[in-house]
Amino acid sequence: MVVSVVTNTHSDDSNGPVVTAPWTYLRVSRVGPAWAFHSSGDGRDWSFVRLFRLDTEKPVNVGFMSQAPTGQSCVARFDCIQFTEQSPENLRDGS
Repeated sequence: MVVSVVTNTHSDDSNGPVVTAPWTYLRVSRVGPAWAFHSSGDGRDWSFVRLFRLDTEKPVNVGFMSQAPTGQSCVARFDCIQFTEQSPENLRDGS
């Protein structure tokens, strides 16, 4: 499952789509104080995970992690991490 956690004094979590493939693509987009998270099975068609406002001038840390909350362990590899200054035209639909 794609789950996002945002901490702004307190942490919250938002459960996104269940992932049935052995991988998923993740995207974090920021336009001013608006942030959007999307996931994709193929890296082309994106599904909305969440949109939120984080209004700060302070540095922001973005990271990835995996966990196995109901199992003993899991193996994850994060690769092909890229940074671009291009934002999607629509933060909700990921286009």
